[in-house]
Amino acid sequence: MGMSSLWMGQDHLVFVKGSGFLINFTEYYRRFRYQDIQYLTVTPTSRAGGFATYLLGLLAFGGTLIAIVANRDAEPLSVFLLVTLSILSGGIILFMFLFMRHLLLGPTCVCDLKTSLKQERLGPLNRLYLANQALDVLEEVIREKQTHLTQISGASESGSDLPPPTGEDRLSIGKTVLPAFIDYSLFGVVALAALHLESVALCAAGLVLIILGNLMLVRSLIRSYRYASPDAIRRLLFALLTSIMIFGGVAMVYFIQIVSSNLVFLQTVSGPFEAFAAIPTLGGLVYYLVFLVPTLLILAVSLTGLFQTLKWQKRLSQAEEVES
Repeated sequence: MGMSSLWMGQDHLVFVKGSGFLINFTEYYRRFRYQDIQYLTVTPTSRAGGFATYLLGLLAFGGTLIAIVANRDAEPLSVFLLVTLSILSGGIILFMFLFMRHLLLGPTCVCDLKTSLKQERLGPLNRLYLANQALDVLEEVIREKQTHLTQISGASESGSDLPPPTGEDRLSIGKTVLPAFIDYSLFGVVALAALHLESVALCAAGLVLIILGNLMLVRSLIRSYRYASPDAIRRLLFALLTSIMIFGGVAMVYFIQIVSSNLVFLQTVSGPFEAFAAIPTLGGLVYYLVFLVPTLLILAVSLTGLFQTLKWQKRLSQAEEVES
């Protein structure tokens, strides 16, 4: 499946449709003059198929992993079994990420453009928030180019329920974005300290930061797609979510391996924290490096997001002052 895109020119809209896998092997271009566009329609579609696919993937990988762990003998993991568990954990993280992405991007839709000669389905506008934003911009441009324009059809013409443009369509940053980046910046520092100091208290603090950070991160991502937000902030939020999932996958494999050879870590409440506090001792250099890389990634993305958020807040504040 290829990637498609839309570009707005001075007098026409360009639809680039690609074909291929992951990258476009071929592309074809269609140009629609604003004067020739008769209407745009947006029709909501169901997200149930996507949710079912990702949940089935999670159940398949997760169920297989649980079955292997539950039915094996209490012996140290072999290299083959460790690789198998790592692959299954990677599958769980992948489908969890796809599920979260499908959820965060919001309701799906199809958008069709009609001229007197042809009707084209605009693939890039497959989410309702994207279609809303595109229709708001295109309607204004088309009204300027077409003095004879009587109407441009939105979801209300095709059975959907698009809200009219509001003040929320202006660029803004959610209230939880900055706290989320601060939280995970602190988590990165705490996790680095825990890797070197082997402290149970630091591991417990890291868990608290992850729980609070995930709540703020998910809310920030949802808000960034429901309302107009700077693309740089949105990309950094997704990069942070990806980094956290990689860290979670590594932690899952490590904990399964340690617990499988030493069940004492499951006998007390502090046992899991003790297991993670002893990563350099129990996991050796390999696990130390495997945990170090995603921890540094989380810290780097969080700090970058922190500075980008502060920069954008200042820029948007200055813009509001100029307008007022």
